[in-house]
This record gives sequence, C-alpha cells and structure tokens, in this order.
Amino acid sequence: MNFHGFEIESEYLSGGAIMWHSAGLGEFAVGKKNGVRWFIKRNTEYRFPTKEEQPDKEMRDYYLVPALEYQKERETIKQLMVDKGGLTADKDHIVTEVEHFIDESRLVIVSRFVENLARDTDFTGMGAAPFAAFCRDVAFLLVKLHACGVIHGDLKVGQADDVMGGNVVAAVEGGKLTPYLIDFDLSFPAPPAANPAAIPYSDHYESPEIVPYIKDEKEEQREVTTATDIFTLGVVYHKLWTGDFPAVEGGSSVGECVYAGGEVTINRKFDFRIGDRCGATFLSLINWMFAKDPAERPTAAQVAAVLGDEIPVPDRFQKGSDEKLFTGLWDAHVRIAELLPEAELRAKGVTSFKRVNEGGYAKYAVTTGGREAFLTLDELVAAGYARRKPAEVSEPWPEQNIEFVSQEEIAGKGYVEIKRVENGGHRYAITTASGVIFSHGYEWLLGEGLARRKAVAPIEGDEPWPGDGRYASDEELARRGVKKILRIKYGEENRYRVEYTDRDPLDYVKAGTMRKLGYIV
Repeated sequence: MNFHGFEIESEYLSGGAIMWHSAGLGEFAVGKKNGVRWFIKRNTEYRFPTKEEQPDKEMRDYYLVPALEYQKERETIKQLMVDKGGLTADKDHIVTEVEHFIDESRLVIVSRFVENLARDTDFTGMGAAPFAAFCRDVAFLLVKLHACGVIHGDLKVGQADDVMGGNVVAAVEGGKLTPYLIDFDLSFPAPPAANPAAIPYSDHYESPEIVPYIKDEKEEQREVTTATDIFTLGVVYHKLWTGDFPAVEGGSSVGECVYAGGEVTINRKFDFRIGDRCGATFLSLINWMFAKDPAERPTAAQVAAVLGDEIPVPDRFQKGSDEKLFTGLWDAHVRIAELLPEAELRAKGVTSFKRVNEGGYAKYAVTTGGREAFLTLDELVAAGYARRKPAEVSEPWPEQNIEFVSQEEIAGKGYVEIKRVENGGHRYAITTASGVIFSHGYEWLLGEGLARRKAVAPIEGDEPWPGDGRYASDEELARRGVKKILRIKYGEENRYRVEYTDRDPLDYVKAGTMRKLGYIV
C-alpha cells in the first residue's frame, strides 16, 4: 500500500489498510521509499480539523490551536537539529526528522528506521568496561544534541525485550552495539521560557525540576535546561544495566525522591572504578548526575570525560569505592536502633559497613574476614553490631490498673512510643517504627502483650466497702461455690476479688456486678 509515497510493509497492513502500532503520543508504521526503510509516526494527540468537520469557529480553534503550536514546535526543532546543526542518522547517530506532512488531520513525522536493534535485556549481562564504553558513546550523542540548543526531554529505555519502546536504543553494527538517539516528538529548545505551560516527561524518568510541573506547584516552577537530560540519562544508565530503577525512600520515582530530599540507593553493580588515572566510580558519576540542583550536575561532555577516565567526580558526590567504609543506619531504622561505634565494630572484625538495597529491602552489607553478608536490622542486632533503642513510654492511666512491659520488649515488637491521650476516653497513642500513629484502649495493649494487669493487694474485711451493702449469707455464698471475698483497690476504685472452691477466682469485680451475682444484697 502506498502512503504519501512510502510503500508500507506487509506486517503493518491488515485488510488493505494500515495497521498502526501504538507509540506514546502517536502511532507508527514502517515503509520503504527509494530502497530505504523509514519510520513513519502519526501524532494522535493533536488534530487539524477542517471547516467541514468543525464548522463552529470556537470548537475548531479548540482543536486547531494546540495542533498548530505542536507543528510549529516540531519545525523549530527540525531547524535547530537539521538546518543549523546538520545532524543526520548516518553521520551522527541522531535520528532526526527528514520530513513531515498532514494525514487525516494528524501530523506525520518521517525519520530513518534504525536496523538491527538490540533488546534492552542484552545489556543486563554486559561487563562493566564495555557497558561504560557504551554509555560514553551515548553521552557524546547528547553532547551533539545540546550543542544544537535542543533538550531531548524524554530520554528512556524500553520495557524488557521491547526494541521499540525506548528513545535511547542500540543497533548491532560491525559486531558491536552502536547507540542512537531517536524520537524527538517531545523535545524543545534550550532553555525554554521560565514557567512554560507544560514540560514533557515519562513516568519514573522525570528530573526533580520537572516535579513542580507535575504537582502544579507554580511557585516552585523554574526554567528547565539541558541538565534535565543529564538527570534522566543517569536513570537510563541504571535501568539499562540492571533492568530496574534505583531504589528510593517512599516508593516514588527518583526525581520525586530527590525533590523531596529523600535517599536514592544506586545498585551495587555500578560500584566499580572506571579507570586507574582518575579513579572515579560509575556509582559516583550517577550520584553526580542525580544532584538536586541542575547547576551542580555535570554537562554531557563531563559525563563522557568521566567515563573516559579523563576527569574525576567532585569529592562531594563520590560514593562506592570512593566513600567511607562505614555508614550509619537507614533513616527508617534510626528511631528504633543504634549502631555500635566504628571502633567497636572494627574490634568485632568488621572492616566495612554500608547501607544497601537488597531485593527491594533496606539491608546492610557487613564485611568480616573478607566475606560480605547482607543483614536485616534484626540480624544486625542479633549479631551484636547494633542494639535496639528502648521505646518511649508514659505512665498508664491510674484507674486502669495496668503496667507496661519493658521498654526493650515494646521496641522489639516494632513500637517506638506509647503515650496517654484523651481521645474519646482514656486511651493511648501508639507510634510504630515506620512513623504510623494510631489510638487504642488498654484492652488492646493487654492483647498485644504491650502491657499486663498490675498485681493488687487484697484487703481483708468481713464487710463490703462502705455504702455497697452487705454480703449474702454464708449458706448462700457456699451454695454458689464462693470460698472467700476480699476487698481490693483497682486504681482509685473499690472492687472485690471472689475466690471459689472449684474454679479460678474472679478479679476486679464492681459492686454492681456483685449485686447481680447475688453476692451482695
């Protein structure tokens, strides 16, 4: 089938019509022209209605204005990259637009089709040295793009075994992987105007300066620069080699975590020295690329230079083999435990102690005798490398006649604080190690083993407490199996303990209950 001069390939045809494949904001097909394969992408987000389709001017403008603005933006990007920058897919490995036209009210952009694409899973088993070399080549592509005054804005890799989902791709050429930058549908000039109406991004790849636009926090919105591509490139490197994103506190994206001041854990796979001359680790480089302040991040040229062992990473961003061998506990564990001082750990034979993310869990890499073990907090305490902090506990309400178990026992159950509150009665606010606070009565504390009933001293006496009445006759009490009745103090209240001849005693009985039982008349 001929489509605007392109012969659409059979796998993109169905019943004589084009079977468009989904691709982000648009849909694509592949066709040939002059013996060359072309990637043909038709935008589905914006349309160009005709007067016949939308005779009402306001309705027509509602659809037409955004479409015209999008077309104008694409023409600007093409001018910067191709007309001024002279970039081409063959020469620069940056797959630029070669032409565009309107089809069925949609903007169609045509670019070269990259042959023999590698799958993203081909990278996870790659050795450290060849992977660093590949990443250096990718950084050089970004150097060329930024030199044209263009921010890519949507760097990402595909899902597992998906050769079309990413915008940083690799072709198998001459027995090696050659990177290409593709898909500039969301690119924009650098830098854009301050506080633009919208900034493009893909989920999990956004930089911290993009987050205010997502959250619509207008007072925090700022000019976005090429540094946003640098941050996203760090995420791309991580996802490409590990198959996953860096671990973050709170389960958010890397950008959201950095924006909120949280801690990002880069996979240990990156903890290797790139070269001997400058001694930088790849982990340190990514940590530099993840700087919250865009002005502190490296340029694309600096990323390439670090990966070429030409320059070091600034001291404040060094991690992994460059950082100190002993780190503290995870923030989530600081409230419930404390680590032994470094001197005591060394005395126990520990030569290295670091926080690590192991399978999605906050653990610790502890090296002793040249062997590394990954321990949970409980295992750390059991090994004697840390000790649990006692929980903070207030006095119970006196009338409830309970007492808390030891502060260490409470901490061992995962609670850091129990305090009295007047919340619908005399209750307790319980705080968990993760910071969750909830309220319960004393019965819940007893059931959870956090408290026990306080022992009370029986008070001998032949008569009930003054004002409660008198005991039933000895004959009646004996008929009911009662052996002895003792007065007791339950907090500030006067109560009774009933002892039986054939069953367990009944404690803390109120006068009203004693009357119902027939023990007081």
